Amino acid sequence: MIGVEPELAPSSLLNHEQVSQAVQTLLSASRACRQKREWRRCESLALDACRICEETSDHVGLALARVHLADFYGDVGEVGLAIQECEKAHRVLRRQAARAQRLNEAVAAYALGILYELQLSGAVGALRWYNEALEQLEAAQEYWATLNAVSQVRDCQRLRQEIRRRSDRITAEGHTSPHAQRAAFDIWRLESADDPFTDHDGVQGYVIGEDRVLIDGVVYRPEPAISTDETNYCFGLPVSESKWAVPGARAGDYVFVRQQWQVEEEEIGVVWEPGSGWVAVGFKRGHDGQISFYPLRPKVIDGAETMAGDPVGKVKGYIIGLMKPEK
Repeated sequence: MIGVEPELAPSSLLNHEQVSQAVQTLLSASRACRQKREWRRCESLALDACRICEETSDHVGLALARVHLADFYGDVGEVGLAIQECEKAHRVLRRQAARAQRLNEAVAAYALGILYELQLSGAVGALRWYNEALEQLEAAQEYWATLNAVSQVRDCQRLRQEIRRRSDRITAEGHTSPHAQRAAFDIWRLESADDPFTDHDGVQGYVIGEDRVLIDGVVYRPEPAISTDETNYCFGLPVSESKWAVPGARAGDYVFVRQQWQVEEEEIGVVWEPGSGWVAVGFKRGHDGQISFYPLRPKVIDGAETMAGDPVGKVKGYIIGLMKPEK
C-alpha cells in the first residue's frame, strides 16, 4: 500500500499454510506483480484466486485473496474498495476458531489501519484498528511460541513493532501538532522518478477551514474547496513552472489530486511515468469510446511528447483543485 515497504505490506505478512497450493501460487504471483508495479496483472491474479476459493468454498483462502486485493486497491488509490475487501476478509478471519488464524486476523486489522491513515480524517479509525491488530498479534505470538515456531514468532514481533511505530507517530502528532485533529493529506514530490510516492519529508497539507489549507506554514486557498469524500486517496503536488504547467496554475501553487484507477471523464489529471515522475495530462475519449491521455505541453518534461496513450495500468488521477497562496 501507499507508503508501506513491500516486506511490510499486509499481503506479504499473511500465513498461507491452510490454503491450497493453486491459490498460494496465484497469490504469490500477485504479490510479485505488485512489487514490479504490474498492477493490472496483480489485480487479475488476485481475482483468479478469489474465483477458485468461491468455487471450492475455501473461506480462509478467499479472505486472504481479499487482503491481496485490498493491497492492490490501496496502491492505486481506491481506498473505499480496499476497505470493503479488507473488512470482508477480517469478518471471515475473526470467525475462524483455529488459533493459527489469529495472525491473519491481525494482518487484516493492520491493513485496515493503514487504509484509514490514507483517508483525510482517518487517524482515529487507524488507531482503533491498530489496537485490534496488536491484541490479536499477542494471541498469535503465544500460539506460535507453544509450537516453538521461531520464524512465525519473529514475524509477529516485527509486525507488532511496525504497528507500535505507526500508532506512536499518530499519537505524537496528536500531542505536538495544533492541526492533528484536522483533515490532512500528503504532499508528494513532482519528480518522483523511481516511485510515485517518494518520501515527502513528512510535509502534509491540513484543511483548516472550508476554503483554507495550510502547507509547510503557508496558508493556501483551494479552488474549489476541498471535499472530504474519502473513497479515493487524495494528495498534493507542487507546481513548478520549469517542469510542467496546469491551466490556471503558477509556480508556487499546489494541485490537489484524487487518485483513481478507472478514469472515465474527459478532464485534466496526472499520470506517473517511471523515470520522469508525475506528468500533467489531459484525458480524452476516442471514437472507440476508450479513454486515452496526452501531455498538456509537449515540452513540459524532457521526452514528454512520447508520453501518451492508454492510461489503463498506470498510477493516475484527476486534478480536482488548485491551491494558491493566500494574499
